[in-house]
Amino acid sequence: MADLKEAQHSRTILLVEDQVIISLAEEMKLKAIGYNVLTAISGEKAVETVFSGTKVDLILMDIDLGTGIDGTEAARIILEKYDCPIVFLTAHSEKEMVDRVRGITRYGYIIKNSGDFVLQSSIEMAFQLFEMYKRHQNSEALMRTLVKNIPDLVWVKDTEGVYLSCNRRFEDFFGAREADIVGRTDFDFVEKDQADFFRVHDQIAMEADKPVVNEEWVTFRSDGSKVLLETKKTAIHDAEGALIGVLGIGRDITSRRKYEEALQSNEQRYQAALDNLPHVVVIYNKDRRIQFVNKAACRISGHDSDFYRDRMDSELWPDLYKSWDPYLSRTMEFGTVESTTVDFPGVDGMVELNVVYVPLLDDKGEVQEVMAITR
Repeated sequence: MADLKEAQHSRTILLVEDQVIISLAEEMKLKAIGYNVLTAISGEKAVETVFSGTKVDLILMDIDLGTGIDGTEAARIILEKYDCPIVFLTAHSEKEMVDRVRGITRYGYIIKNSGDFVLQSSIEMAFQLFEMYKRHQNSEALMRTLVKNIPDLVWVKDTEGVYLSCNRRFEDFFGAREADIVGRTDFDFVEKDQADFFRVHDQIAMEADKPVVNEEWVTFRSDGSKVLLETKKTAIHDAEGALIGVLGIGRDITSRRKYEEALQSNEQRYQAALDNLPHVVVIYNKDRRIQFVNKAACRISGHDSDFYRDRMDSELWPDLYKSWDPYLSRTMEFGTVESTTVDFPGVDGMVELNVVYVPLLDDKGEVQEVMAITR
């Protein structure tokens, strides 16, 4: 209760009422509650007071203010430049009131002579609603700032493919400002084939009950750069569940794709090098399943690489694997280099092989795979 009283003393209400006796009575009530009160006897005076720089936290605005502008017009003028809650005072019926203040951001209205409790409760409710509105407004502003400045492309279209919004990175893609993009479609900015491609994937996303992902090469009009986008599109529904459009987010994965291709190329060179070694090479994963055998291993055994892939020594050689398994186990568990001599069943009979088990470590020094190589 003390907090409420303290908040009231720090707040100023502008009372706009053209009838002096009523204004004095209402002013006394408001001061008794604990508010600071300013008064204005006309719409023009109310506008002047607000725009003078005087702090006003809430306006109690009578609608009928005699000659000059009425309360609704004064409210419209004020709200164009000043954001505060306005509660209308009226002697009119509810329907008449609603018709007169239609289109004005308002926080309630009070029928005159409703009593002190109604007056105080209506003001407190108006402040609460306004605070909720400001929090929501600030949250939306923060979200807009985040969306505008993230490096991904973000855009929203309606069900017909008409743009409703986009961020700065998307502006770079079309080489146009958001204001010039909104209200138009892909066909206004890109070639028909690409626009058709975008439209088809919009429709797929709107018909799906989950996000839809695809990749597409695009050229940015802002600088002519060509990038690979990973695009995720999600259908948007209103509060009643009706489809209203599609949200798109495009991430530049050009560098990632180049890295993947380079990695794949390195793996191919690595495999080619192992394949051309005259020694037998076998690579096991952490589950001790065979992931790779080179051509020398295939020549000795008479089996192709598919015969070995993802199988364990215990499956392939149940009667023999125990002679070398302890060495493989120690390398896998402790990361030590181990060596042994094994008898291996070759195409022309048993072959004696000197095998070295070498741990393949990750960047944390943990064993990820083990390579077995003969010498």
